[in-house]
Order: sequence, then structure tokens, then C-alpha cells
Amino acid sequence: MMTARTMLRPAWAMAALPRATLARTMTLSATRSTTPFPPTTMRHASRRCTATAPRPDARDDAGSVPPAPVTPRADAPISLDLSAVPTAPKLLGLAGLIPFAGATVGAWTCVGADDIIAFQLVEATYGASILSFMGAVHWGTAMAHEGVTATHTLSKRYALSVLPSLIGWATLSMPADIALATQLAAFNALLYADVRAWRSGSVPRWYPNLRIWLTGIVTACLGATWLARFREKRARAAEVAAAEAAAAAVAAGLEVEAVDK
Repeated sequence: MMTARTMLRPAWAMAALPRATLARTMTLSATRSTTPFPPTTMRHASRRCTATAPRPDARDDAGSVPPAPVTPRADAPISLDLSAVPTAPKLLGLAGLIPFAGATVGAWTCVGADDIIAFQLVEATYGASILSFMGAVHWGTAMAHEGVTATHTLSKRYALSVLPSLIGWATLSMPADIALATQLAAFNALLYADVRAWRSGSVPRWYPNLRIWLTGIVTACLGATWLARFREKRARAAEVAAAEAAAAAVAAGLEVEAVDK
């Protein structure tokens, strides 16, 4: 096949060329016309094909991301290795323990009985908010697995997600020691539900690594603050005894004054 430049060459110029030169020109033109695309052109074409190919995480026509597949972990062992937990949830989770630990230390270092009860109520109020937060995790997992999980299973997760917030709200109207005991049981029951969600593949692989550590420390703080109720009773008895002694002293002083008169 002749190139465009060869085809546009005047006929008299072609006729004037020697036969050998004309044959070589025709061969070269045919070779150029059959040469494949250079490597650079092929790379650009490959990139265009890759860019237009559908990705597994691409959004559908409705603009939503398809749900991730659920992979059960029925026989997988639970690890307590915190190094497998991403940095952000690990630091935020550990920082969330500070109010629990602070209220526990305050309940065991303050002097007055009213101060002990105040620290217990502070810890119970914070515990109620954390229960609501942890329950909302199951609401998120249910939404993330719409379409890949059975409807009745999702309904259970939605119901489970609101139950901790209701329990936490109810503890706000309870006495301090009863509220702490109720939240202690609720946190451990929620941990059991979280492990079941991990077994079904609904939460990340590292989730129980962090949850077991956090729930263990929260349980220790709630239990220690609950035990401060005995310290509060002793402090209350000491305050009553001191008040009675002061009243007796005042009465004795009044009797002395009355005798003198």
C-alpha cells in the first residue's frame, strides 16, 4: 500500500525514478502501512480501557455503593492483639475510657458521702451515653448489609441497636449504685452481641480485639465505682456520728449555762 506522499507524487517524477529505487520505495511504503501501534500508543489505550472498566466499589445508577459481601467467621479465633486495630479507632476508644477512670478515682479519693454519690452519678451518666453510641454500631451494620442479609436478621439488628440507648436512659432515673450495676450487665451483654456480629462477618476483623479490651476496663471501672457505695455508707455513718456528737456537745453546753444561771 502506498503512502499519501507517494500517491501525491507527480506521475512524471515516478516515471523518472530508476526501477530499483521505485521498487524500494513501494516496499518501504507497504512496510510502514502494516507496522503495529507503538508501545506508547498501546499503553495509552490500555489506560483508557482500565479507566472505563467497572470497579467492584463503583456506584450504581442510583448513586449508592453496592453492599459488601458478608463472610462468616464461625471457627475463627478471637485475638486480643491491639496492634491489629487501626490507629484512629484504637486511640479514640482508649481516650473514651478516661471519664470512666476519672470518676472511679474520684469516688475512691473524695471524703464526703455526697461527693461519692456525685461521682457515681457522673459515671452512670457517661455510661448511658456510651451505651447509646455502642448500640448505634449495629444500626450502621444493618444499613451497610441491606440486600445481602436476610430481612429478619436486619430487623433484629435494628431492634438491638436501640435497646442499649433505652437501657442507658432508664438508668438515669435509678439510684447511683443500681444504675452502675445495670450498666455493667448491659455492657457485657452488648459485647456478646458484638462478638456474634463479628462471627457473622458484619463488622471488621479487628473489632473484637478492641471491644474486649474496652469492655473489660469499663467493667472494672463500673464495678469499682459500685463498690464505693460501701465507702459512702461508712462516710454517711461517720457524718451522722459527728453530727450527733456535735449536738450532744451543744446540749451539754446549754445545760452548763443553765446551771450557772
